[in-house]
Amino acid sequence: MSRRTFIRGLAALLLLGAAVVAAQMALDALALNETSVAAESQELQGVQGADETTMVVQKTKMRKSGTEGKKASATMDEIHKNKLPQYRTINGALEIQKKLYSAQRENSPQAKSLAASLKQEIPKAREALKTLRSLTDQEVALINSTTRDAKAIKVAESSYASWKSAVDHLKEAPLTDGELKARNSGIRANSEAAVSNAHDQAREVKPDDLAPEDKGVLKTNVVAGAADIFSNLQNIISDMQTIMNALGGVKGGGIDINALQGLSGAMQGVARNMQGFLGVYGPFAQTVGGLVGEKVLVPSLPVPDFTNLLKSFGVPAPGTIEVLPGIKFKPPF
Repeated sequence: MSRRTFIRGLAALLLLGAAVVAAQMALDALALNETSVAAESQELQGVQGADETTMVVQKTKMRKSGTEGKKASATMDEIHKNKLPQYRTINGALEIQKKLYSAQRENSPQAKSLAASLKQEIPKAREALKTLRSLTDQEVALINSTTRDAKAIKVAESSYASWKSAVDHLKEAPLTDGELKARNSGIRANSEAAVSNAHDQAREVKPDDLAPEDKGVLKTNVVAGAADIFSNLQNIISDMQTIMNALGGVKGGGIDINALQGLSGAMQGVARNMQGFLGVYGPFAQTVGGLVGEKVLVPSLPVPDFTNLLKSFGVPAPGTIEVLPGIKFKPPF
C-alpha cells in the first residue's frame, strides 16, 4: 500500500468517525431538547394558573370599590379571556416542537411534516406573543389605576417574560447548550416569580370573598390544571428512562457510552429543575384548592437513577466526560 493510499484511507476513517460522533451528539441534543421542552411546557401551564389566580384576586379587590370597581373587574375579565387564545397558539407550537425532536430522534418519517408544521406555527406564536404584550400592558395599566397591587403587576410581567422565553427559542433545529440554558433560566426565574406572587395574593382572600364564577375559574383552570401538571411531570420522569434505554441499546441502540453518560447527567438536571418548580407550584396549588374546597395532593418527583444502565456499559456515574480527545460534554443544567 502506498503512503498516499494509506493517508487517504486514514482520512476517510477519520471522517467516518467524526460523522458517527456528530450523529451521536445530535441524538444527545434531540433527546435533551425533547425532554426540556416537555418539562418547561408544564412550567408554563403553572404560570398560566398563576396568572388566572391573580385575575380572580384582582377582580375580587376591584369589586369592593363600587361601580367603577365593578367596571374595572369586567375589563380585567375581558383581558384574560383575550389571553387564552394566545396561550393556546404558543402551546400548540411548543407541542409540535417537542414532537419534532422526538420524531427526529427516532428517525420517524413524520419528522418532515412536523418540521413543516412548526415552520408555519412559529410566526403565529410570535404574533400571539405580541398580542400578549399588548394585553399585559393593558392589565398593568388597569391595576395601576385601581388596586395598585405590586404583586399582581409582578405576576403579569413575569408571566409574559416566561412565554417570551419559550417563543424566542422556537426553532426547527435542536437548541444548543447555550440556548437551552437561556430558555431554561428565563422560564425558571420568571415562573417562580409569577407563582410565588400569585400564591401571596391567594392568601389575601377568603373563600367567601370570591364570586361563584371566579371559584369556577380557579377550580377548572388552576386546581384541575394542577392535577394535569402533576401527572405530566411524573410521565416525563418515566419517559426519561424510556429514552435512555432506547438510546443506550436496551431497545435497539443509538449512542455510545460516553455520550450516554453525559446525557444521563443532563436528564437528571432537568429532573432537578422540575423538582424546584414543583416545590413552588405545589403549595400554591394547595392554597388555591383551599379557596374552592378542593384538596390538592402534591406528588414527589424522584430524580431518575441511571446507575444500572450505565453499569451495564461499565461506565461511572454521570458528569463531565470526554466524547473526543480534548472535547468534553458537560450537561447544561
